[in-house]
Formats: sequence, C-alpha cells, structure tokens
Amino acid sequence: MPSSRNKNSTAAITVACAIVFIAYVFCYLYFMQADVLALSQFAWSGGQTHYDAMIGAVLLTAVFFLIRIGLASITHFPKRLHSLVYFPSLVLLGILTGGTMQSDGIVTVGGKIWVAVVLLLLFAVAARQLGKYRPYESPLSSTSLFSQASWMNMGLLVLMFFLCQALGNTDRLTHNRLKMERYVSKGQYDKALLIANRSQETDSLMTMLRAFSLSKQGLLGEKLFSYALCGGSRALLPAFTKTEKLAFSSDAQLWKHLGAAPREAVKDTKVFLRQLQKQKKAKPSVDDYLLTAYLLDRNLTDFALVVKQCYDMRTDEEKQLAADNIEKRRKMLAKKIGEDAARDSVREVLLTPSGGIRKKMTDLPKHYREALVLYTHLHTHRVLTYHDSVIDADYEDFLRVCRAGYTSPEAKRAAMSDTYFGTYWYYYEIGQR
Repeated sequence: MPSSRNKNSTAAITVACAIVFIAYVFCYLYFMQADVLALSQFAWSGGQTHYDAMIGAVLLTAVFFLIRIGLASITHFPKRLHSLVYFPSLVLLGILTGGTMQSDGIVTVGGKIWVAVVLLLLFAVAARQLGKYRPYESPLSSTSLFSQASWMNMGLLVLMFFLCQALGNTDRLTHNRLKMERYVSKGQYDKALLIANRSQETDSLMTMLRAFSLSKQGLLGEKLFSYALCGGSRALLPAFTKTEKLAFSSDAQLWKHLGAAPREAVKDTKVFLRQLQKQKKAKPSVDDYLLTAYLLDRNLTDFALVVKQCYDMRTDEEKQLAADNIEKRRKMLAKKIGEDAARDSVREVLLTPSGGIRKKMTDLPKHYREALVLYTHLHTHRVLTYHDSVIDADYEDFLRVCRAGYTSPEAKRAAMSDTYFGTYWYYYEIGQR
C-alpha cells in the first residue's frame, strides 16, 4: 500500500509539473519572445527563412519537453525535487530567446552562453549527488497536489522560470520596436501605433516606424508629436549602419512610399527629400516628410517657407491679385483661340514641390498650426503670419506654464507633460533632443 501510494503521489506531481511547464513554455514563446525568435532566425539564416510564432511555439515546446523526458530516464531526483529535471530545458530556452543585435548586425547571446554552460555543469554535478540520496528518501506523507512535496516542486519550477526570463531578452524597448516592425511589415499601421503609444521610452527606429505608419494614414502632421520622439529628422529614414537598420523588415516599403531609394547613405534627410522633389521622383508623401523634418530639427523658418509651397497661405489680397492676372491672360488668349479654349487653358493650379495640388489653409494639420503660431510669436521678420484664435489662446496658456518657477528641469517637464505632451510646443521646448 505505501508503495502504491507513493507512486500515485509521484505521478500526480509529475503530471502537474508537466502541465505547468508546457503552459509556461508555450506562452513564453508565443506571447513574449516570438519577435526575438523571429529576429534570431532571420539573422542566423541570412534572411532565407522566417519564423512562424504558432508553429515555432508548438515545436519548441515539444522539443524542450522531450529533453525533459530524456533526462528523466537517466536521472533519479528525490520526489521532493522532481521538477529539477526541467532545469536544462529552461536554461536552453532562456539562451535561445536571449539574442540581441550587435553593432555589426549579428544576433548573439553574448556572455550568457558561458553562464548557461556553468549552470548545466552544476546541474550535472547536482543530479549525480542527488541521485545517490534517492534510495534514502523518506516516503511522502501525502498524495495531495497541495502537499509539501507539490509546493516544493512548484516553487522550484517558478524559480527556474525566473532564471529563464533572466537569460532571455526581456528588454522592453527592443520588444516594442520588434512588435512595431512586425505590424508595419504587415501593413497593420493602427496596431503598430498602439505599441507603447504613451511610453516615454523610444529610439530612432520607433520614431521612423511611427512616422511611416502615420504617413500611410495621412496623419503625419496631425499626430506625430503625440508620441515620444528621438533622433531628429535623421530618424525619419532608414539608416545604412547596421546598428540603426530595421531588424528583419525590408526598407523598400518606405522608399517606395517616398518615391525612390537613395544610391548611397543619406547624410541629411532634408537634402535627400529635396533631391527627390527636384528630380521629379517624389510622391506627395514627401511634402509632409519634409515639413516634419524641419519640425523635428526645430527649424521653424525653413518650415514656414516650405509650408507656403504645400498649402495656400495667401491673403485675400494676394488671391485677388492672382485672380486678376489669370483673368487678363484668359482675355488675351480668348482673342486668339476662343473663349471656351481659353477658359480651359488658363486656370489656377497651385502645385506642391512634390507635384501634388496645394491644400487649403484650413486643411493645415494640428502640429503645423501649432508650429506656425509658435513661429509667428518667436520671429519678428516673418515670411508669413499665422493666427488662430483657439491655438493662440492655448499657446498663451502654454507660455504661462512654461515660465512658472520650477525647482528643477525634471519638475518642469513633469508639470508640462501632464497638460501639453502631444503638442509641438512641448517637443520644441523640452521634448527629446
């Protein structure tokens, strides 16, 4: 009877540990580390293969459980320490998911591999010593899943789960960037923009992915500064250095969106965008990219010059003068080619530098209006003057908060962030530089 009782207890503990292990490994692979594994497989295969999250999670869970089965056949742990048989599987899982991209573009686990080697050697020694103790182990006092032996095994499993996490890549910024990249590559721009949308943690690649996603939705000038940004105008375009390139997506999506890819590394985003316009290769999206580039660099003077080329910022007098000139030209042509032909030949079509039709001043996106109000207040000699009663009032409130006495820059940032984060003024004043 005691022998049968112990066997039932051991079986219950074994099954419980197996269920918990399988559930953890699958969830860890599928929900947490899928993007890191996709990056590693893409890099290690030279871009020849791609990782599937579901298939990968199922296969790897099966492989790591098979390792446990193999070890169980050659090791003899005390029943109270049965879950140690999962130790090698969880160490190997942690190493597999610990890849990070280095400055040379190679994905490696770095010094963690030596940590894993030491841990596995210690495991081998411990397994040998604990196996000798097994014949002298006292019988289990309870067959319940809530017995002391069960809690000891579950506690060990949890500790090993934490070890797996410590060995794996758990950098939040890296995971957010890889998730954004995955969604962008699939054209799921709304999902990409939801990733860490309220977080102040960001990098230049996330800035580029946000700008691209917003541009595809026609919202670049409306919402970009609602996010934490980093890198200035240079962050708008893919870099040619491996440390700043997208991990496993093609840059072709963005170059196609703009009109053409550069033949060499882009040193100045604004120069490249203007070259596209000059060479008649630019798509309409380039207009917003160029305006945004000036805003990211806090260059309001050039922004104002370009915004006049993309939006009809003329006064009523200027519009009337242009209309009078067109009418004169129409009358002159009418005498030569007829009234109807002259009417079709002479009409006002204002084009942007990228070849699109200039939009009305009333169509200015939120951040452009904020920037123009700021430009009007900061510059005495202006290429244009812009006023909006609501935005002007908001800007005056912003100035009062900005000029209030603060004990430290951090206190000022916190006070202004609560109300004005998401405006261009906040970025211009104390946003990331």
